[in-house]
Amino acid sequence: NLKAGRSLSCRPCSAKVAGASRITHGESGTVVYRRWAAMKQSCCNPKARDYEFCGGLGATVCPEWVVDFVAFRDHLGAMPTDMHVVDRIDLVRGFVPGNVRWVTQAEQMDNRRRFMAAARGGKL
Repeated sequence: NLKAGRSLSCRPCSAKVAGASRITHGESGTVVYRRWAAMKQSCCNPKARDYEFCGGLGATVCPEWVVDFVAFRDHLGAMPTDMHVVDRIDLVRGFVPGNVRWVTQAEQMDNRRRFMAAARGGKL
């Protein structure tokens, strides 16, 4: 088949090429990827566990980040530890460039408490 021009490569080589073409960023099993997927779920899926704190309050995800994990990862930078989560600095705004950061769960809960207190007129 190679000599006759019916194929561009032998079977083992074509399998390698086909496998490599399906890999986009190679990070779908990482913690950062799971944090990205969870962020999208909490904003876009009413059945998600944290939807009431994000999408339920009107928070959205930057349209580019919804479809492009690499753009999200590159903007936010390296995750300090596996214990960090994505947090919005200003909870009134969505997950958009300039309004996201890596924080610990404790820092995220403190940010949420301050927001909820301000919404209730400053009472914790």
